[in-house]
Amino acid sequence: MHSAFSCFHQQLPCRNQCFHRAILFQNSPHCLEKHCAGFRSDKLRCRATLTKPSRPTAHPSPAHVTQRSSPDAVRGQATTFESLKLHPHDSASNVKLDLVVAGGGPSGIAVAERVSAAGYKVCVVDPAPLAHWPNNYGVWVDEFAAMGLDDCLEIIWPQAKVHLDSGEQNERYLYRPYGRVDRTKLKTKLLQRCVQHGVTFHETKAASVQHADGSSTLTCSDGSQLHSAFVLDCTGHARKLVTFDEKFDPGYQAAYGMMVEVDSHPFELDTMLFMDWRDDHTKGHPEMREANQKLPTFLYVMPFSSTKLFLEETSLVSRPAFEFKELKERLQVRMEHLGIKVKSMTEEEYCLIPMGGVLPTFPQRTLGIGGTGGMVHPSTGALNFHAQNIFRADTCLTR
Repeated sequence: MHSAFSCFHQQLPCRNQCFHRAILFQNSPHCLEKHCAGFRSDKLRCRATLTKPSRPTAHPSPAHVTQRSSPDAVRGQATTFESLKLHPHDSASNVKLDLVVAGGGPSGIAVAERVSAAGYKVCVVDPAPLAHWPNNYGVWVDEFAAMGLDDCLEIIWPQAKVHLDSGEQNERYLYRPYGRVDRTKLKTKLLQRCVQHGVTFHETKAASVQHADGSSTLTCSDGSQLHSAFVLDCTGHARKLVTFDEKFDPGYQAAYGMMVEVDSHPFELDTMLFMDWRDDHTKGHPEMREANQKLPTFLYVMPFSSTKLFLEETSLVSRPAFEFKELKERLQVRMEHLGIKVKSMTEEEYCLIPMGGVLPTFPQRTLGIGGTGGMVHPSTGALNFHAQNIFRADTCLTR
């Protein structure tokens, strides 16, 4: 991963190089993925077709887009995760567990479900296991479908689009369906499976871990201790338990996004705008134009309807992290250039993802998954699919 990151140095050299590198790494397993079961690099290579259509449509009918029930509608049903009765862990029982998972994000819950389904005793340690997942997740549909999670998508676009620069000759279409994850449905499905398989939940924070005599003891912030064969660190970039030999000094992907209602917009409804590197909007803003040439940012758009959008201005990677204030300013200038007038905003997102970094100390008994395990894609920042699909903890425990 570090070698992949090092090519970016302190800033991104240009829009074309940035995108081509993103496609290169998107379709080629990086150093970590080469050693992980379940990574389907050949299938990714053939599915991510990068070309320009013979007759691109200007603004196709919404019928081309697969709409699912909205998260708000799902939350009103009795089967959402908020209504689930989780099995509480009895810390006084001193029971020996097979696996303790520190962290209840998508990675942690997915691993807990998978390992418990194999018949092992699993406990998830998280201070708020029924809290909503706030991040906006976008995924390639075939990857989610391979895990049986395609029913956890809110909306699907049959294709994605990239603008490498201004001009029609710089348009590229990726003929691969792309979807927005319905976070409520995903969490509900995973937690329901956890409940069915007997996973217990300890509502506190993981503090430290000790290893002795072939087992591990997790000490929590409330003073309780859990004894298990393995401890899995799913605390994200907080990296609470896994140890590292070197200082963690990554670059950062930064993004500012918002879900908005608008009067109208120019985007194709059947196409997810994956990356728009055009900088025409900066022509009347010389300082912004100069800054964008040094460190370019791109626009990411999910068009839900002719009046509803999720827009996000993103710095692919930089060190130090790109300022959110400047991302907001660039997004505002873009929207003015595109004639987009916001009527209301229902979601606002500030996203900061460490990119690259150092590998964990080897060997060590505590395992890492997700952000802790270095599974952030070194060029695109993608994580959700790899975190849920790569790890085969049930196999590891059996061996």
